Amino acid sequence: MSDTLKGIFLMALATIFFAAMNGLIKTLGSLGMPSMENIFFRALTMVILVFASILVTNLHKNIGLFFNAMKNALRSQKKGGLSKLLIRSLFGAISMSLGFYNFITIPLGIATAFMLSTPLYITLFALFTKNKPRPIVIFATILGFVGILLISDPFEGKIPIANIIVGILSALSGTFAFFTLKSMNGYFKSESIVMWYGIIMTLVGLLGMFALPVIGLHNPLISGFKIPSSYMWILIVFVGISGTLAQWLMTKSYMFTSPAIVSPITYLRIIWSMIIGIFLGDSLPSLYQALGLLLIIVCGVLIALPIIIQDIRDSKNFKKLKS
Repeated sequence: MSDTLKGIFLMALATIFFAAMNGLIKTLGSLGMPSMENIFFRALTMVILVFASILVTNLHKNIGLFFNAMKNALRSQKKGGLSKLLIRSLFGAISMSLGFYNFITIPLGIATAFMLSTPLYITLFALFTKNKPRPIVIFATILGFVGILLISDPFEGKIPIANIIVGILSALSGTFAFFTLKSMNGYFKSESIVMWYGIIMTLVGLLGMFALPVIGLHNPLISGFKIPSSYMWILIVFVGISGTLAQWLMTKSYMFTSPAIVSPITYLRIIWSMIIGIFLGDSLPSLYQALGLLLIIVCGVLIALPIIIQDIRDSKNFKKLKS
């Protein structure tokens, strides 16, 4: 199997675990767990798993070397990294919080489609930069926004306007998180970003659970704390495992081939999420919503297409030079 096929296969597996995580989050929400508590346990589990991986990697070292490894994993390699990290984590926290709320309150496939519409906004902002997107990318973006309009189902009004706004804001926050993540190149190692993101998200979840009710913004779907039952603890553990596996598989897929080639595969998450959501009791999408989902998937593929073609050409030219 070629490296490209390995990358595609690993990304396809990652989409299954991401969709499974979303389904578990929705189940926890249906059992009464607020979205902020969901975020707290999701982030805390991620921190524990990353810490455990660093611990296992450094088992052969003495305690001093282990703490040095931990310090290096959390340290910025250049000045100014902390502010960038805080901004990235803030936007990530907003995106995750809003996304989790939609997972709980609307069909899973629709909520996932909103979350994966981030490339549309990245392209939209690119129109105001020096690197103008190509005509096919602009066309794809227009298709994508039509898709968002259709999944919002304005004809039948199945999706409340509040959830539509939440979905759009979630994707916009994800877009800003993406731009800040790119600016962090050279400041932090990848494990540092994951660890700090997990720590900050744990604090955000903790504050959201207890601070929002204090200032009069209590919503049982968002804030507050529900003592998990034994069954809920099992689900919480599996949320952490599935999320970490998904992240690891996605990272490995990028190591085998270009992110541009495997990124369209991420849209399989919409299909898996829709199937899982139906098993959990979601209604089938209407004709307009199904068309909207299709347009968003097509949009994602078309946006990546110019980069895929360029990568293939560069690969062929490289092979010619080697021969």
